[in-house]
Amino acid sequence: MLMRKLTEPVLDASRDIPRTSGVVLMMLGITFVGAAVAQSAGSSPRGTVPPPESDSGSTAEKHLLVPLPPPSAEDLEANPPVTDPRNMEGTWMGKVVPFGPNPFALPQTIYTEKARQIISQQKQIQHDADAKGQVVLSDSGRCRPGNGIAIGADLFPAEIIQGKDKIVILNEELRGRWVIHMNRGHRNDIEDTYFGDSVGHWEGDTLVVDTTGLRATFGIAGMYSDKARIVSRLRKIDGGQKLELTTTTYDPETYMQPFEGDKSTSYWHPGVQMLEFQCEENMEGAREGMTN
Repeated sequence: MLMRKLTEPVLDASRDIPRTSGVVLMMLGITFVGAAVAQSAGSSPRGTVPPPESDSGSTAEKHLLVPLPPPSAEDLEANPPVTDPRNMEGTWMGKVVPFGPNPFALPQTIYTEKARQIISQQKQIQHDADAKGQVVLSDSGRCRPGNGIAIGADLFPAEIIQGKDKIVILNEELRGRWVIHMNRGHRNDIEDTYFGDSVGHWEGDTLVVDTTGLRATFGIAGMYSDKARIVSRLRKIDGGQKLELTTTTYDPETYMQPFEGDKSTSYWHPGVQMLEFQCEENMEGAREGMTN
């Protein structure tokens, strides 16, 4: 994965976004420490961070991830994508960072009164942390998984393993796993989980996935209650070179009406290999200077 340089301190990365979302977004930088950074032919392997540079008295530059370019024509010629629209196996890299709906930035009118109260409480927590020069500790900072409704989350690769009765989508970052059952309906004998219970079926060339049984969440991945139902649609486009994901969230406790998420696109990358992601190895360092 290629990189770009950020000449500002990481805590100032929120300049172009609302402060309240910027500090949450900062937590992504913590997860970058134990995961892949770069991998492409002739470049440093993912996990390698170039030495810091400086310019005329400025502080050392910080490095953030940027998208890996699409496969080259030579790569595609050597490893052509599978054209079968119902065969999604392979490794995929996100085109942009899928931050999800920012609860602070969306119009408050789309939320229920209960959701607005939660957002107000979170704003106060954020305000108090800002006053102390602290960063609010998110689920990722606690080494907890995000939800499984993603492909190539945060510019890290995802791998799809496909069988007759089950399709499994593994995200490198946060060890996300999205298990889609193709041979049954929803189970009602299991507790709510980070990744929920997903069942899928095909509508033409589109894989439609219905996910329930999710734990309530608030953060970079968006906001929803434990009553949420997320319907995802996956389809291959451009001759199998891209994978398109759209989601609709049905959650009467959070939204006044079904919420349509932004469309995300991932590139098929046959040369990228999934690596281990470990966030437990420096938990105390990750939490330093943060608040619950």
